[in-house]
Amino acid sequence: MADRVAVMIGGRLLQIATPQVIYDDPAHIEVARFIGQPRINLLPAFVEGGVILCGGLRLTLENAPAGKTPVTIAIRPEFVFLAKSRHDGLAARIERLEFLGSEVILHCRLDAIGETVIAKVYSRPKPPGLRRAMPWGSDCRPAARWSLPRTAAGSPAWSPAAMPGSALLMPGSVVMPIPSGRGRMASLASMAIPGHSALAHRRSEGRIAWMLVLPAITLLFLFVLLPVAAVVVLGFTDFELGYGEFRFVGFENYAHLITDRTFRKSLWNTTVYTAIVAPVSILLGLGIAMLIESETAARSVFRTAYFLPVASLIVAMATVWQYMFHPTIGPINALLALAGLPGPNWLGSSGTVLYSLSIIGVWQSAGFNMVLFLAGLTAIPRELYAAAEVDGAKSSLDRFLLVTWPMLGPTTLFVITISITNAVKVFETVKTLTEGGPNKASEVLLFTIYQEGFVYLRVGYASAMTVVFLLILVVLMFLQYRILDRRVHYT
Repeated sequence: MADRVAVMIGGRLLQIATPQVIYDDPAHIEVARFIGQPRINLLPAFVEGGVILCGGLRLTLENAPAGKTPVTIAIRPEFVFLAKSRHDGLAARIERLEFLGSEVILHCRLDAIGETVIAKVYSRPKPPGLRRAMPWGSDCRPAARWSLPRTAAGSPAWSPAAMPGSALLMPGSVVMPIPSGRGRMASLASMAIPGHSALAHRRSEGRIAWMLVLPAITLLFLFVLLPVAAVVVLGFTDFELGYGEFRFVGFENYAHLITDRTFRKSLWNTTVYTAIVAPVSILLGLGIAMLIESETAARSVFRTAYFLPVASLIVAMATVWQYMFHPTIGPINALLALAGLPGPNWLGSSGTVLYSLSIIGVWQSAGFNMVLFLAGLTAIPRELYAAAEVDGAKSSLDRFLLVTWPMLGPTTLFVITISITNAVKVFETVKTLTEGGPNKASEVLLFTIYQEGFVYLRVGYASAMTVVFLLILVVLMFLQYRILDRRVHYT
């Protein structure tokens, strides 16, 4: 297909042919619109009794649709000529001229049908009196001889000598008939395509698009939007699992949250956990990514090793961490004992349990952040580092501050958003290792919601907690994008 081109619109193949064949005989009006410069002229018309009516013109073309049907007539700019008389075409007004070498492009307004038509003519020596018809001056002369008769209204009109075939265009008023004949002109017959077919095609494509997205929309509605709406509604009730009746209590659940010590304790623990895990995992992920990016020999091995915590089951890994944090047989306290330091009860003490869970959270999130930062580092053009070195950035720190960090702006914004969201949603490690203890020192927000809804069966109260939790996530995301997005440079 080296000498042919394929024209596809909306994923549908319309025509395959050489460029000249596509230009001379397009198979579809959209193909004609796509090929050619200046653009093809499209005139609205309709068929009545086998005759095409366009403005005040009655045209007879081959293969004209029968019946009263709207159609669109396509005419190439080079087939727009001066008409023999005012009665042979459509009156138009010249709005603009473009001089392109020996060609002159005329933009003419057809007031009868409200369309603008483009005509391509060629420069010739100006005929006498032409400047009077076109005060700005022009070398347009598509015909061999010129005369400038006066119309009944006294305004000048162009009337060229007879030319073969039909013709189009008269400024002054400019008159415009539709061309006819064989060869290239004959292709106009096949291009008089009913206007409603294009509309029907667009509607058909719209229906297909809706059919394709309907399963995703249905799943989104059933498993996301509908549960969220149900949670919001239940938050205003005293509904409990196992009881058939419930009543609306308004904002009573939300008022109780303000005085609930367990809720406030879990909210504070979640805040501390997020404040530790999110920034540390982001910095650690960035550092590991830069080290792996600078290493060429075993890059894939290190990348896989650091990503393993992300691919592992957190419940299984929590069991491993429970062994490592064991106060008597755990390897962490054994290493501290070798150094002469006392080993605390990591998961059994109120003062250390939240920090122990934070260590697990950092270990779990750093690998995922590392992969994201690696993708961002790979996308930075190497030429920027060379340009920065030429401008005086000799040290690695200078190149990081001038090139790496600004170019990682979009990636960093995404990593911050994901890290904070995942830290706020911590649940598995708390449920597996501590059950919120000791003395609620490790109870986080999601675990409190789980306890209220599935242990104490107070679904209405748990739903109110869930709404507060969702609002916290929304506010955090809004603040991040509101503050950080302004400092991000997108390329």
